[in-house]
Amino acid sequence: MRNKSIWFIALLLLFVGCYEDKGNYSYSESNSITIDLGDSKYTAVAGETINIEPVFTFALDSNESNLTYEWQLGGQFLSDKRNLSYYVDTIMRTQCALRVFDNKSGITYIATTEFELTEKYNTTGWMILSENGGTASFSYLRETLSNSDDFSYIESPDVYALENHVALGGKPVQLLEHFSYSSTSSNTWVLLGDAETVDLSGLSFKKEMTLSESFLDGLPTNFTPQEMAEMRWVSAVINGNDGKVYTRIKVSDKSYYTGAFLNTPLIYKGKELYVTDFVIAPFMGPGYTLMIEGEKGHQRYLALIDKDKSNAGNVLPLTVKEAYPANFTPLDDLGELEVIYTGYYRGGTSNSSGVNVFCSILKDTDGEYYFQEFSIAKMNNARSVVATPVRQVKFDIAHLVDENTIFNVAAYRESNYMLISRGADLYYVNRLTIGTDGMLVKLYKHFDANITAMDSECFGSKRLGVGLANGQFFVLNMEKDKGIIDEAQRVMYESENNFGTIKDIRYKIKSGNSWQR
Repeated sequence: MRNKSIWFIALLLLFVGCYEDKGNYSYSESNSITIDLGDSKYTAVAGETINIEPVFTFALDSNESNLTYEWQLGGQFLSDKRNLSYYVDTIMRTQCALRVFDNKSGITYIATTEFELTEKYNTTGWMILSENGGTASFSYLRETLSNSDDFSYIESPDVYALENHVALGGKPVQLLEHFSYSSTSSNTWVLLGDAETVDLSGLSFKKEMTLSESFLDGLPTNFTPQEMAEMRWVSAVINGNDGKVYTRIKVSDKSYYTGAFLNTPLIYKGKELYVTDFVIAPFMGPGYTLMIEGEKGHQRYLALIDKDKSNAGNVLPLTVKEAYPANFTPLDDLGELEVIYTGYYRGGTSNSSGVNVFCSILKDTDGEYYFQEFSIAKMNNARSVVATPVRQVKFDIAHLVDENTIFNVAAYRESNYMLISRGADLYYVNRLTIGTDGMLVKLYKHFDANITAMDSECFGSKRLGVGLANGQFFVLNMEKDKGIIDEAQRVMYESENNFGTIKDIRYKIKSGNSWQR
């Protein structure tokens, strides 16, 4: 028995010794490699080149003489060079992999990154409509984001003339990005006075259609477009000369141009409407566009319906099922109050709830201002648009407002700001404090020229585009952790080019706005 125990212990020691020796041998010979490809995602457009110089970190020595390389894109061979220089000549979103083979150890090491390769202008960024040299000009700033959360911009001044080989002409009025059902790219209407209003491809910024071609019998007489709305089934345009609205019902929701605008104005309860503003709030497909209707002293809110094809183009009043709060002006009759501005933000318990909260600045005959807030739920049926009054409070901003003042409410619920421009000064207001004794109003940025355009529709409303009368364009940082961002960090980007007097700017979302839902 004792001899058996001795033999067992000897065999056990021999086994342990062999195991440890094997481990030591593996450790001493292995020269493992860690591969860094720089970014987890590379975005490029057709005609650009992606250059990647991988960084290798070796466990032992840094001798690369025994290494061979293979780059693959979407599983297909791309290159056998150490560094990659890839000219973008295809459109795809796929994985790019580098396989490094160590000929000495026989081990293959792999690193991957994502390639998003798209059409030249099928990107996110800032669209700018301006007047330059006495004529309208359309420009674009492509926006890219690095792994370090740094935004960079590539400017394409007067890109319409570049891509269409002709000037826009006319006077700048407004921009409207719009979307078709299940599309991964958008189009943009460029509204012009004294020239053809054009719809541009979101892929190339080439002209695809004019507004006059979209009407059944050409443009109505004495017509100048003021604003447009594009929904899943309904297109609408306001004539800036008389406030009349013209609509088109699309035959298919998969194309922008099926159907034609009627040459007869939109009618509600037997009367032609007089509309001053469309409030574009497309997120999560609410099923309507809010309209400000009526002349000064007789204004109200109405909804242009887009819930389904059979009811598209109908007009409904706002249905209020709850009692109005004290001092809240009825939404169907604003009396002597004038609507100066109406914006919106995504409400409800999340950005995807489909609830839109509308914020209006109202002015009475004595020059006093009021902040009115109400929400509208996503439509459950095409018979009613249900609004819930939230509050209406006095808004002491008379000293900040003149005839050229621009307002902007952050469209995303996580950003609580309202911005007010007066001349070259931009003021920040905490929307949640409006009407309280502690209302926060702060000068956010002073510019070198008057502010002429603002937009905060980018994700989270964490960046603000600002256009100036002197042709400068800025991107401001609106993301806040605790309080307002330090003044030295507020300007993220200042344009290199002068775009002329900027009339309108829009953040190009490209896809994701949800009229199609």
